[in-house]
Amino acid sequence: MIDMKSKLIIFFLLIPGLIWGEVRSIRLLTMDASGSLVGTYHALLIGNNNYQYWPQLKTAVYDVEKMAEILKKRYIFEPENIKILLNATRKDIIRGFNELREISKPEDNVLIYYGGHGQYDKYGLGFWVPVDGAVDDDSDFLSNSVILERLNTIPAMHKLLISDSCFSGNLMTRGLKQPPPKTSSLDDSFMDRFFFKKS
Repeated sequence: MIDMKSKLIIFFLLIPGLIWGEVRSIRLLTMDASGSLVGTYHALLIGNNNYQYWPQLKTAVYDVEKMAEILKKRYIFEPENIKILLNATRKDIIRGFNELREISKPEDNVLIYYGGHGQYDKYGLGFWVPVDGAVDDDSDFLSNSVILERLNTIPAMHKLLISDSCFSGNLMTRGLKQPPPKTSSLDDSFMDRFFFKKS
């Protein structure tokens, strides 16, 4: 079981607008009128444990590997469409977003997961912290505004972003009217609420 504890922030983006809903009401399968699946399912999974300047984390890499296993075995993600970044730098993460942008089509579906350190500065800015990010210098961090900008350039119809880091809540408050975040655990039953297989 992947335990995201109290840090898990989830939001569901539907181009061109932002759509909110209870977990039980969201389905990430898209079908045409005949009931056939539409689009390819892509995943970018980022797990950072081995920090150069920050405290080491123990489970981020495991969580990513477990999620990849679940997506392949229980859902409709093909192995070649799951990209895993372990102990990623800022450049690695930006490159991962760029690759998704290049390969995604409007009818596709994209899942992005980040597990690692987060930071929130005195100006109210939130960041993902890459493994080479310094403690007192945010120039190598990935700001939440950049994350959202990169996400919005991906042309896929459905985009699901899961951020397991401190201060992820700032991702949800950049000019958007949002409901308060809820505590959740990312286990198999949680995933079932987002993805379901055609019987």
